[in-house]
Amino acid sequence: MNRVVLVFALLLTSPAFCQKPMNRSTDRSIGSGQPAPDYNLSDKQNQPVNLLAFKGQVVLVDFWSSRCDYCRNEHSHLKALYDQYKDRGLQIVSISIDENPKAWRKALQKSGLPWPQLTDRVGSRNVAGPKFSKNPMPMNLLIDKDGYVIRKGLHGLELDRQLALVFNTL
Repeated sequence: MNRVVLVFALLLTSPAFCQKPMNRSTDRSIGSGQPAPDYNLSDKQNQPVNLLAFKGQVVLVDFWSSRCDYCRNEHSHLKALYDQYKDRGLQIVSISIDENPKAWRKALQKSGLPWPQLTDRVGSRNVAGPKFSKNPMPMNLLIDKDGYVIRKGLHGLELDRQLALVFNTL
């Protein structure tokens, strides 16, 4: 019985499982002051989108998965922030790391997110997901107008405060 409990505890603490973000990241390759990653991904109409196309706006890149309940719950908070700051230059771009395109499309239908939705899936592999696989989902990057990462892994009040600083509303 103790082995079963230990295995279950190890599974629950694995970063591969969705978990509430802890506002810290284990991936040090992309951090504050670094250029934002340049990805060419497809939107929900299978049209190519380059992340650098959003240069000139403050961009919150939201990595998520349809299997992650916390990710999907956080979208309500992101909708409120988007409504608050979209007219001041905030653009949110969500990138699904789902391996199953059908699950991603089904989640999109339910969520009704008003900003660009991209899939990380290119052919039979994920492009950006492996780069962030050591981070608990949801994971995000806040990128300045010049294309540099301001911060990553911001959630809840910490994200609210950072956006208020960026848009000078404190």
